[in-house]
Amino acid sequence: MWWQHKKIGSEMAEKAENVNMWMGSLIGRSCRRYFRG
Repeated sequence: MWWQHKKIGSEMAEKAENVNMWMGSLIGRSCRRYFRG
């Protein structure tokens, strides 16, 4: 059923966005610490 696939796709996209934000903040934090140290 196409609407179920659409829902799953949007949920996956949302999760991917959250992971990207989390990874970005994690990398940014470690980079700042590295450059400061």
